[in-house]
Amino acid sequence: MHDHERSRRWYIVAGTVLFGMAAYGIVTGTWSLTVVMLLLAGVYTLVQRTPAPVRHISLEQTGFTFEGMFTLWSDCEAFWFITTPLATELHIRRKHGLKREVVIQTGAEDPRVIRAVLKDLLREQSDQKERVLDKIIRICQI
Repeated sequence: MHDHERSRRWYIVAGTVLFGMAAYGIVTGTWSLTVVMLLLAGVYTLVQRTPAPVRHISLEQTGFTFEGMFTLWSDCEAFWFITTPLATELHIRRKHGLKREVVIQTGAEDPRVIRAVLKDLLREQSDQKERVLDKIIRICQI
């Protein structure tokens, strides 16, 4: 996950919206809204203090290893890249399992080199776009 550089303005706007919603909850008597907003502020603060984990993926002839779990290429459906202003992400979709989609930022690695390796092993879905929720998260710098 990309670490966003948030400006002072971002914190002022976010704090104003958050505490405005909490105040609205108090005024209208919807205490659950107030509690949720205050909990959201607390959890967000705790999460932001924790550095984002560095994830590693290793591509091999027979499969790939991601976070210590090996997956055969025959257990995968397709791959694609999503390019945003902040990063390029490699997506690999597995056929089965709870975590069907592997998403990893390519960092300094050239996506063309990764594509050249994967195109012989998996089908590329070049028509994939960034999901709406992911776009909202990126734009809001959450």
